[in-house]
Amino acid sequence: MAVLVTWASMRRSKPSPEPQGVQVMSTQTSFTILAIALVGLVALSRAAGLPILIALGWFVLRWLMALAWGRVVAETGSGWTVQYPANIQHTLIAATGTAALPAPALPVLAMFHWFDRYQDARAPQFVVAFKLRQVGDIPRRQLRNAFIVAIALAIIFCTWTHLDVFYRHGAAMARTRTWYTSEGRHAWRILEGWLVQPQGPDLWQVGGYLWGGAMALLLRAARLSIPSWPLHPLGYALAHTVSIRYMWMPFFIAWVI
Repeated sequence: MAVLVTWASMRRSKPSPEPQGVQVMSTQTSFTILAIALVGLVALSRAAGLPILIALGWFVLRWLMALAWGRVVAETGSGWTVQYPANIQHTLIAATGTAALPAPALPVLAMFHWFDRYQDARAPQFVVAFKLRQVGDIPRRQLRNAFIVAIALAIIFCTWTHLDVFYRHGAAMARTRTWYTSEGRHAWRILEGWLVQPQGPDLWQVGGYLWGGAMALLLRAARLSIPSWPLHPLGYALAHTVSIRYMWMPFFIAWVI
């Protein structure tokens, strides 16, 4: 899905030193910031014990997942989408196995489980904001500055709110949501499984990922080649999530109409 989204974007717009369309900054500036952020994340992960290639692969996959899921949510209107059983962590472990990884890398990958949750992904929210800028004719610089201020304030106040609530009421008490403590334990349960039962590469899972990607490409090719083709590659991606339980009826009505 990320490949399809990137290819469609490249066909519609050419690299330019100035922002185009709904962009709030130029393509060159965006990729420069992305490269700096990627280098910083990989360096921090390496300092924690994760090999450089594994760290680079993880964050590249995370970026691709955010790109693809932003398109899925924006095009289908599903604001909160439950993730796949197989996430980035599973993808890397299936390809490399745990037995071949150095011991210091396993706790880092287990902790990255929290980054794998993309129900409340930021990418779709940015897409909506870009569309509002386009419709409302909001100046690019004004929207960009609003993004920067909102992100900075959100990091400060959300961090402080969580610390204050847990300090006052406790993290595992009836007054607070038990999901937080269960998530805190989940990373250690994952690590325990890796250490107790080291596994090699899982070729069946890797084959499943390749099969899913091939199906998405085939569906995309069918939509471009066959008039009135009824199946959408984004629908194929969304159909494999738990969210389809509450979205199947709106999709069905839209398809019938």
